[in-house]
Amino acid sequence: MISDRVGLATKRDFDVAIAMLGVLMAGGVYVPLDLSYPRQRLDFMQNDSGMRVVVLSVGLGSEFASTGARVVAIGVAPPPDGVELPSAGPSDPAYIIYTSGSTGTPKGVVTPHRAVLRLTLGSRYTLFGPGRRVLQMAPVSFDAATFEIWGALLNGGEVVVP
Repeated sequence: MISDRVGLATKRDFDVAIAMLGVLMAGGVYVPLDLSYPRQRLDFMQNDSGMRVVVLSVGLGSEFASTGARVVAIGVAPPPDGVELPSAGPSDPAYIIYTSGSTGTPKGVVTPHRAVLRLTLGSRYTLFGPGRRVLQMAPVSFDAATFEIWGALLNGGEVVVP
């Protein structure tokens, strides 16, 4: 399954989790974009990943308007009646995260759904679950955010954004 790549240029607040869930529920693959990155790096990530859509928090990322990607503001709406959302299997990609590029060109690492589940479910080195809160400190473009956000949500806990 080749899924549409969707860039996420969101503030670090509840928009992050909403955007991630929305992309995954629609059968897409999210690509976190850190707007503090140089424009050249963001352009590379967009071209390399093949993203055709960029989801923005309101007031962010106007520079994406000229890239050819469809730019949409974050919002929550159910799918229209009669629209069936695609489903993803364990081997399908969940997100693409880019390396630092310290050895040259950054590389996009495709992470499948099963890797997110393996990281976050049944963990014995930290306690996730109902009534537990996880502080979401890592930038969404850093893989530690996967642990913080999905660890809490997939185990019935809460994500707290400072």
